[in-house]
Amino acid sequence: MKHLLLLPLALLAVYFGTAAAAETNLPRIVDRIFAMKKAQWEASAPRFANPKWKVRLRKSTTGTNVVASDPSTGMGVSIQPFYLDDKHPPAKLVVGSFQALGRLPANAASSEKEVARAAQRAIGGRYSVSARYVKMPPSWEGFELTVTRAAR
Repeated sequence: MKHLLLLPLALLAVYFGTAAAAETNLPRIVDRIFAMKKAQWEASAPRFANPKWKVRLRKSTTGTNVVASDPSTGMGVSIQPFYLDDKHPPAKLVVGSFQALGRLPANAASSEKEVARAAQRAIGGRYSVSARYVKMPPSWEGFELTVTRAAR
């Protein structure tokens, strides 16, 4: 079950080489994205994907969604900040981590709170994190983490 709780972080490890590096860098990445205005995100979004993976950029009026997948491992990630306007940093950030349908334990959907707590510990107290299990037939399932600035 522990591997399930760390799935969102483990998939980010692809970008940094190890899970420990992902946990170390995740707060910095979240800080970096939350410091960007929409134009800055749009310019840098393509660089947030591992160039060895199949990458798709999905343009949106609220901010480009970076979707990357590795067909050889059956893993994928998505990163999308949500902007209310062009002048301010994003109101929230949604990070998805996905695996091929059927690779997660059967009880994965009941682990949302545990996944959120693990991500919250990794990201730190400046942000609030919630998690949602998602199933995207015919081929993907995983978790989406929604990150917002913590109330002060």
